[in-house]
Amino acid sequence: MVIGTFGSKKFSVSSNKIYTINGLELSTSINTEESENGSGKPTVKKTSGAADGLSFSITLTNDNVNVRREIDDWINIQNKAVAYYMIFGKEKYGKNKWLVTSISVSDQEFLQNGVMRKATLKISFKEKVVKRTGTTAKQTRKS
Repeated sequence: MVIGTFGSKKFSVSSNKIYTINGLELSTSINTEESENGSGKPTVKKTSGAADGLSFSITLTNDNVNVRREIDDWINIQNKAVAYYMIFGKEKYGKNKWLVTSISVSDQEFLQNGVMRKATLKISFKEKVVKRTGTTAKQTRKS
């Protein structure tokens, strides 16, 4: 049963394969500017929104997948710098697409023949916000 997708990656649980995420974290913030107002405490003003961040871990075992190939696949997704929607169930997670910004591999275990038996991937994403200009919107309406 597929529980989510990111591009070509499918997070799923079945009797013969477990490929799920752990520790989903969403971070959001705004950019601010402080200025003196004469009262001894600064005034804080929002200057803009910041891109949201998303991260999770995937525990890979060679019982379910080729661990080394999965690591290489995620690194290739990052290197291509293509953003995709994160889908859980049938819903988009967030309003925009997400870009893989960093990958760390930990808890690696190897068999005697050098085959990677287990690893944990921590994958971080940034929201890719597409700026819409007034000109583009006007042109689209005329078309």
